[in-house]
Amino acid sequence: MSISYRNKILTALAATLMIAVNAFSVTFRASAPKSVVVGEPFNLSYTLNETGGQGFNIPDISNFDIVAGPYTSSSSRVQIVNGQATSTSSEKRTYTLVARKTGTFTLPAASITLNGERLTSNSLKVSVLPAGSNGGNGGGSSNQGNAGSAPQGPSAATGRGEAQLSGSNVFVRAIPSKSRLYEQDCLLVTYKLYSLVDVLRSQGAKVPDFNGFMKQEMPQQKNLELQLEHYNGKNYMTATLYQVLLYPQRLGKLTISPFSFDFVFRLHNRNNDFLSSFFDTYRDVQKTISSNSITVSVDPLPGNKPANFSGGVGSFDFKSSLTGTNVSVNDPITLKYTISGTGNLKMVKNPEVEFPADFETYDPKVNNNFKTGQGGVSGSKTVEYLLIPRSAGDFKIPAYEFSYFDVNSKTYKKITTPEYNIHVSKGNGANGVAMANYSNQEQLKMLGQDIRYVHTKEPDYEAVGDYLLGSVRYWLAVLLSFIAACVAFVVLRRYFKINSDETLRKNRKANKVAIKRLKAANGYMAERNEDMFYNEVLRAMLGYVSDKFSIPQSELTKENIGEKLEANFVDGQDVADFLSILDTCEFAKYSPSAGAEMAGVYEKAIDVISRIQQNVK
Repeated sequence: MSISYRNKILTALAATLMIAVNAFSVTFRASAPKSVVVGEPFNLSYTLNETGGQGFNIPDISNFDIVAGPYTSSSSRVQIVNGQATSTSSEKRTYTLVARKTGTFTLPAASITLNGERLTSNSLKVSVLPAGSNGGNGGGSSNQGNAGSAPQGPSAATGRGEAQLSGSNVFVRAIPSKSRLYEQDCLLVTYKLYSLVDVLRSQGAKVPDFNGFMKQEMPQQKNLELQLEHYNGKNYMTATLYQVLLYPQRLGKLTISPFSFDFVFRLHNRNNDFLSSFFDTYRDVQKTISSNSITVSVDPLPGNKPANFSGGVGSFDFKSSLTGTNVSVNDPITLKYTISGTGNLKMVKNPEVEFPADFETYDPKVNNNFKTGQGGVSGSKTVEYLLIPRSAGDFKIPAYEFSYFDVNSKTYKKITTPEYNIHVSKGNGANGVAMANYSNQEQLKMLGQDIRYVHTKEPDYEAVGDYLLGSVRYWLAVLLSFIAACVAFVVLRRYFKINSDETLRKNRKANKVAIKRLKAANGYMAERNEDMFYNEVLRAMLGYVSDKFSIPQSELTKENIGEKLEANFVDGQDVADFLSILDTCEFAKYSPSAGAEMAGVYEKAIDVISRIQQNVK
């Protein structure tokens, strides 16, 4: 095959691969607010991350009226990273809808054709809320997590007047998943903000102690994601602030104290004078808001607990497996128990099994695979026992009965594993055993080497009097140790002297500190940030001469610097160049447009410091 023909094939394959990658990365997505108000307009958008889409087909949207659209827009962006330029483009089609009635409805998927391929968007679920007594939407915010149109602020409850941070306009609710539960059952507590005014951000919180509970943290949102919610006849902007799983450790009534949050709100000012009334003005107000307290009742588990109750409360499954039932003496086998489900998995006890006396056992290997969700801790817990039969025969591992309390049926449930019959043959017993499928294999012993036999070989003897003490090797080692100790003493003495003398320490590190600051200036030069560049170069030059020649910061004038450099026999040209860089930085600092070319200043600064460093030790 010729080289040109092979290159053509490689080019064709590369082009095909690029087309496949681009096709794979094309997305067509629908977006809209999760919650809207009946009779209020909102936007439904379809975005294609490529241009040139044709044959756009919007589905039949029942329960909504299309009042405007489609509005088509396109955008493109070029990004350069490490000299590689990449471009992206997209096009968006937007409709304005109005819901006819309240409820939760599905917006079906739309479709479009791109490069001969038919693409389908995602479908959306939209919750339509009734119109509230506050006039429809709650307060707006720039921090919303919804796509599409955002509810418009400021507070509709106060019209265009100044929004008030009253208890009915802004509050935090502590919402428990249940008010009565059993001990060791899971309680989810959600802290939620309700607001009719604009919320800028949350900036701190005071967490309660949760006395009487064991706490399990939930994944928390980093930013406020506001959603509309109809509550007590009003439509509030709401955001989940904090969620926590609590496991009660005491019986009776337990109270959770209020949770305090710090917020910054944006309030609309209303001026009384005629001219100012034409301009909207706002002010930011910080306020601490505390939630309500919660009281829950914790009941004891029913008294008819099984004898081998595992401590589990929730909904679980229990399985077991054995690696083999026909083995030889000293062949390891693994018995594995798997507990899976949702509940207080972390508190479930390990199975305690009575193994045959002829089996050597090891401490169980426990592997936890948990994840935390609103329903509690879910996942699985695996317990592995390593067993090694030491004698031949037939043995039984008894069935194990796993019991737990089911919170749904409010009864104890039992799951029984099968009984295992194991036949152990004699085997050859001569060699070390092979490893079984056990994750703690490092604990396994080489059983064929348990017994060490008596050596029959003639031992090696040493002549009497052949000792290290007093020999040439001994005195040579003593001499070398003494020399090493002396060298270490001199080195450490000089090190402590240098570090105890602050002036000498700065003198030795002056060049390193200056070079570090010039590297920072180089970064600002790459960003074309002239102010920070010249400021960092000036700091490097002044810091160098201050540390190198012990000039206090308060005495760093050009006259003093010049005199000090000349007194230390610095070359006249180097002194002139040093002072020239100081003048350039000062001039650029106060007249940025007249600043010198940054690359030249940077190279000149490095060159001057290097020359001075070589001449002045």
